[in-house]
Amino acid sequence: MCIGKIYRLSILKKRGKIFGCGMSLIPLGTGVVGIDKIYHELVRIGFDGYSTLEVAGERAVRGSFEYLKKLEMP
Repeated sequence: MCIGKIYRLSILKKRGKIFGCGMSLIPLGTGVVGIDKIYHELVRIGFDGYSTLEVAGERAVRGSFEYLKKLEMP
């Protein structure tokens, strides 16, 4: 039981900072992942589907939305 609690606490400290630790607490475009490059490659290959974003918190979601809108502009 104690090991599980320690594990959860260590993950919570990393959340939003590294891949695979749950929802991001920072807006897209401000981290280490090249979202712009990924977006442009998806456009280049003609991707026309859906994706999900794991972003939490009003500020981070709004910031991510604004960032993605800018990527759409030619």
